[in-house]
This record gives sequence, structure tokens and C-alpha cells, in this order.
Amino acid sequence: MTEFERLLMHMQTSQQIELFLKKPHHFLLLAGPTGSGKLTIGLLVGSKLLNFGSYQDIHKYPFFDHIVRPHDKKEISIDAVRDLTAKLRLRTTGRSPVRRIILIENAQHLSEEAQNALLKTLEEPPADSIFIFTVDSLSNLLPTIVSRARIIDVQPTNPEAAENFFNTKFDSRKIDNAWQLSRGRVGLMHALLDDGQQHELKQAIDHAKLFLAQAKYERLLDKSTLAQNREKLGLLLDALQIVIQALQKLTVQKRKKVNPTKFIKSLQLIQKLKMSLDANANSRLIYLTLCLDLEL
Repeated sequence: MTEFERLLMHMQTSQQIELFLKKPHHFLLLAGPTGSGKLTIGLLVGSKLLNFGSYQDIHKYPFFDHIVRPHDKKEISIDAVRDLTAKLRLRTTGRSPVRRIILIENAQHLSEEAQNALLKTLEEPPADSIFIFTVDSLSNLLPTIVSRARIIDVQPTNPEAAENFFNTKFDSRKIDNAWQLSRGRVGLMHALLDDGQQHELKQAIDHAKLFLAQAKYERLLDKSTLAQNREKLGLLLDALQIVIQALQKLTVQKRKKVNPTKFIKSLQLIQKLKMSLDANANSRLIYLTLCLDLEL
């Protein structure tokens, strides 16, 4: 069994990956929400193209470049792109058609200046190199970048496929709970089922559960840390949306007497706040509104 066969993927995503591997394009764009498993797929594709043994060891390969936004920065700067461009001038060794992989994780963090600097390289890439980007939404990249890529949508898996994949390790109830929370996002499902596995969205979901259990004044106590970190605030909003949608479905299934308007208004508020955060509104005000106006 190959590593791809051991990976849970939506059938259409899997078919698109197989087609790409048979006829590679110089630029692959893996699009899907946080927790969908884009990074693992990108690493697997890269290792397969390089005829490398395991994707977990691909970082040992000298011509594999993995670019990610530094933890202390808001974006991937043009300097990172300039460093990459300089590396691309170095000749690779070997005779395989693909000898270099450039993986840019969460490419939505590329500054506009950095994206523009990449355009020429993506138009005229080295013949032995393939670029792989992961991105949460195509709208977060310049259209001129997107137009040069082979795009694969990393879709969520269905409950039946998840049950068949995980049933040798976990009981059906735990698998179903993980699917309900993740809505089939494979990376997040793995993190939810494996309690020891760390994933930023899993951590945000744990925080969201705690947040919903708190009184309003307790939520406000977190303002000093959350309101200053836009990325963590965005993850909390995503996680709250996931948890509230799961609670909404659970109350319907169990026929609990809960006012459905509370769920609807809460989800509408979160969507509005996410749009405000994307529009660069004041994060302190967004968090304050969340604490005071969320009805759950």
C-alpha cells in the first residue's frame, strides 16, 4: 500500500492528484480551508515527484524548499522570495525530470509585493522545478498568480469514508463526533481523533468550547491576549463557527428545546465579524463585540 493509499482523501481530490502526478505542471495550487490536509498532500506530491521514499523525510532532500511565514511576522516578505530566486539559480544534480520542489505553505500570507516578485519565476520556471502552494482561498492570492496554476480543490471527505478509514483505531461514536466537528476536513479529523496531535484549529476548537462555557465577563478577561493577535482571533471565529454548527445539528437530532434563533443569530454575528477582520477592522472592537453580542 502506497502512502497515498494510506491517506484519507475525497475521491475527486484523489483522482485530480493522480492525474497531476501522471502529467505534472510546473505550478500546483492546493486550495482548501484550514484543517483540510493540504500540507500533507503537498508533501506527498513533492516526495512522489522526487521519487523520495517517505514524505516525512523530504526535508532532508537538498533541493526541497519549504517556505512558511515566520511566527513573529505578519506575512511572507519579498526578502524570502528574493532568497528563493537566488537559490533557483543554483544547478541541481541528477537526471530526473523533476529535481527541485518549492512548497509555499499558506501562500495567502505572501505579501502583495512578494506575490508580484514571484510572477516572473512562475511564468518562466526552471525546467527541473515544481512549485506547490497551499492556500485557504483562491481569493487571497493575486488573480495573476492563480491563472498560472493547476488548481486542485482539497475537498472534505464524507462520513462513510471517514468511518471506513478510522474504524480499526477508533469507535464509531468518536469518529462521528470528529466528523461533525471537522465537517470532513481530514487534517482536523486526524487531530481531533489523536489527542496527542497538535493542530492550530484543534487548539482553537478547544478554546471555542471553553469560550462558550464562560460567562460574558470571563470572556472579556481574555481580551488582552486575543484582541492583539489577529490570526488567533480569526482561528477562534472559525472554531466558534464549527462548534456552533455542530451544536445546532446535535440539538435537532436530539430534539432538544433550544431556541433556533440563537444559533442563527450567533452564526450571522460570527460571519459578520470574520468579514470585519478580513477588512482590517480593529481587532479589539471585534473581540469586544463577540463577547457582548454572542447569544450562546
